Amino acid sequence: MMVIPTNWYAVFGMSVFVGGIWLFFRYRSMVFIGLSVGGFFFSLLGLLFKSRREKRDWVQVMASCVDREIGCAGARSWSFRLRCNFIFDGKAYTVTPLFWRSFESKEDVEAFLEKVINKDGGCLLHVNPKNPLQTVLVGGDVADKLIYHSGPRR
Repeated sequence: MMVIPTNWYAVFGMSVFVGGIWLFFRYRSMVFIGLSVGGFFFSLLGLLFKSRREKRDWVQVMASCVDREIGCAGARSWSFRLRCNFIFDGKAYTVTPLFWRSFESKEDVEAFLEKVINKDGGCLLHVNPKNPLQTVLVGGDVADKLIYHSGPRR
């Protein structure tokens, strides 16, 4: 059985958030709204710092995208799936990298993929050196700037 580690900072922040809302409705004091907002931001910072700590050793690797699939993930949500090959520490890997967001249209997905995949099919991946099958596509967006510390390795 796999146990997912708990982010206690986020749990504490959300507890303060919910408790602040409850206290506001009980005592009708705006101080508790401020407490709730503070708890909400504390949990967001907890998520950010835990992600940074877990991914600080990840490295960027140049990969070759060999296949792509674009699909509708809901009423107004489009996503994609890539199949990429790369060599890490002398061993070849084939992976399906994750990416954290969806798009509003198929055209938005295609424009994004044109930006991150060059004409030769090359793209950058964040790779976990402890488990090279765990990869995330480098999108050059906010998540890359906030979470990942690594620079190009190969």
